[in-house]
Amino acid sequence: MAQVHVDLNESDDLIFAFEILGKKWNAVIIDVLYQTDCRFSEIASAITGISDRVLTVRLQELEQEQIIMKSTHNFGKAKFTYKLTKKGFELAKEVQNIKKWSSRWRKDNDGNVN
Repeated sequence: MAQVHVDLNESDDLIFAFEILGKKWNAVIIDVLYQTDCRFSEIASAITGISDRVLTVRLQELEQEQIIMKSTHNFGKAKFTYKLTKKGFELAKEVQNIKKWSSRWRKDNDGNVN
């Protein structure tokens, strides 16, 4: 059997990417923000099944990773809009590729590849 060598730096890169994308809802949030900048309520409405608490935590984590940024808009009452950073936009393009791959290879309810 051939010996396989994995470059530690390449492994670290994958681990870094999936520490972000591997958390439930992160890729979906990134995908929503890839389409348009959104307020919290708009993101919550766009994602079926996510609780406000989990969405709050995920948005904070993505902001800490500089994937998204929160902008304040004062129209009487302070409102926040979330949008992708340059780093986030690049990641969102890769999320689109993952969606294409998943759409191609995901099995339907009968176990057949689409």
